[in-house]
Parts: sequence; structure tokens; C-alpha cells
Amino acid sequence: MTFRPIGICWAITNKCNYKCPFCFAFTSKVNANYKIQLKIISALKKQKIKYVSITGGEPFLEKNLLKIVKELKKEDIFVSIDTNGSLLKKNNQILNYIDQISMPLDGSTNNICYKVRNRKNLLSIFDNAIRLIKTKQILIRANTLVCKDNIYDLKNIYNHINKYENKNIIWNLIQYYPINKAVSKYILNPKRYMSILKMFKSEQRINNIFLYHTKKFQESYIVLDPVGNIYIKSNNKHNIIGNILKDDLKRLLTKTKFFNKALHVMRYAKHL
Repeated sequence: MTFRPIGICWAITNKCNYKCPFCFAFTSKVNANYKIQLKIISALKKQKIKYVSITGGEPFLEKNLLKIVKELKKEDIFVSIDTNGSLLKKNNQILNYIDQISMPLDGSTNNICYKVRNRKNLLSIFDNAIRLIKTKQILIRANTLVCKDNIYDLKNIYNHINKYENKNIIWNLIQYYPINKAVSKYILNPKRYMSILKMFKSEQRINNIFLYHTKKFQESYIVLDPVGNIYIKSNNKHNIIGNILKDDLKRLLTKTKFFNKALHVMRYAKHL
């Protein structure tokens, strides 16, 4: 089967209202105007992209976010937003247009969440967001960065998610893998991480539990910066390989040995 890219992560802004110690989000120092953003959407359509994960920074700090989402939906593209959730209440109109939202859930208490991200009231922010979303048919990805601060709290996090009785919640248990920098307190022994799978194997109440070996999955991501530069992740770094406004994405990725094409297709196949 001939390979073609299906999904991308679009970092539409480098601005963020959080400073998570472990963050490996894209760190471009450029931002784009709406004219460039429309050109990027046109390029995504031309190159038959079916899935766009809007990230940052914090996407809700991008003033054109709602307009961008509306334009993507006009092209019948699946739209996911990766957010810390803190600005969702002020921008809840966007819930009428997106297909999925991804938010952090690193503990069953605000105190444990604080240990992971050095930010107060994170559990409360997650819970308030779930209440806003509950009447919408939106997939919810609850992302738990598994580390020493919360590994013994995972069962409690599981129970916290389960209390919502929401079949649209997907729980991602994420293994830390450093990009650009390493923070030792978040590094977990791979064997310890994989033992988590056995811990939840017999549980039936949440069917959508996924374990992410971050290094492996990073190799299947395509990242766009705000002005359309294309990056893949290899050797613990973001590496630029072209620009979506002038380069053929399929041709670029076919020539790139560090990109895991098979895993990319597996991740996004249902959106074909």
C-alpha cells in the first residue's frame, strides 16, 4: 500500500499560560496572521489531511482559534484540541465544532496534580471542563503523565474518571520521553511503566485505556509550527524537513528514515 500522511499536529501558537517543567511542546518563536493560517488550511486540504490536532503553547491564546476550527470543519477534517483546559469556560462556543478535546489529568487530587505540573487547582479545572462537555458528543482524552509523583495514585485517577460514566472518555497513560531537554524526576523505568498495563488489564469499566510509549509514538508525529514549517521528532529533537505551503508532505516523509510511517497509519487509519 502506498503511504500518505493522514494526521498532523498544528502548533498554532507558542504562547502558554502554564510552565510545566517537563513540557516538550514545540518551541517555535514565530506566530502567524489569519491570512497565513488560511493558506495552511488550504494546503492541508490539498494534501488530503484528515485529522488535525491543534496544540501550542495553549491553543486558546490564539485569537483566531474559533475561525480556524470552523474552516477546518468546512473541509470535513477531524479536529482535536490539546489544551490545559483553563480557558475553556471563556471559550466554550468552540465545543459546538470540535470532535475531540485532550486535557491533562495527572492526579486524583489537586495536590498530586500540583506535584506533577507545579500548578494549582488542575483537578478542579479538569472536572469543570468535563461538566461543560457532558452534553456534547465530543471525545475526551484524559492524559496522565505517569511519573514518580502519581504512579501510586493511578487507581484513584481511574476511579475518578469512572465516576463520570462517560463512554467518550479515553484515558491515555503516557510515558515521559524528553524532547530537547530531560527532567529526571519524570523518567520512569520502562519495565515499571509496562507493569501498569497488567495493573489495569482486568478492569472492565473503562474500555478505552491506552498506554503510550512516548519515544515510539513521537516518531509517528508530524508537527507544523504557526507558519507551516514541518517538523518530525528524532534524536530527542524537533527537526525541520520542509514547509506545508511549498512542499509535498508525502514526498518529504517518504524520504525521511526517522519517521515511522507504519505507526502513523495505524494511529490515524480510522480517519481515512
